[in-house]
Amino acid sequence: MTNNTPCPCGNIHEGQALLYAACCEPFINGTTKPAHCEQLMRSRYTAYSFARVDYLMATWHPNKQPALDRQDLAESAEKTEWMRLEIVKSSQQGEQGIVEFIAWFKDKGINGDSQRSEIKGLHEVSRFEKVGGQWFYVDGDVASTGQLKVGRNDPCPCGSDKKFKKCCA
Repeated sequence: MTNNTPCPCGNIHEGQALLYAACCEPFINGTTKPAHCEQLMRSRYTAYSFARVDYLMATWHPNKQPALDRQDLAESAEKTEWMRLEIVKSSQQGEQGIVEFIAWFKDKGINGDSQRSEIKGLHEVSRFEKVGGQWFYVDGDVASTGQLKVGRNDPCPCGSDKKFKKCCA
């Protein structure tokens, strides 16, 4: 990932996609902490995209961290091609926050090839809590995870503005 690459989280400011260096990279590298639960959600999505397991584990709520399996998390991140994040809604009040999102992805399969796999959407309502001035992911309710039916001439759900048949099909 270079400094002039758009951030995988798809965050837009004044009509322009934010660059990774100006969006999620400072959070993932630990130079700054997210001020809002949506920023944490976006940076966690980006960390999944890059398989940055240390960041994912560090941003899970401290009460949940002992139950995490680093190896399982790493394998899951490596086996998934994250394509696009869509924030449905986001709210926070005081030390509590909720972000509803849909994350579009493909399974990479045995050989790491996602070319032939179907595009799926993970629709989740996530809960966040601020502890000691830092936001943490607590848990989430999965509204649906399923295959996306896309026609060959439909816009590609990855957000490329190309037809599906010319992009991810």
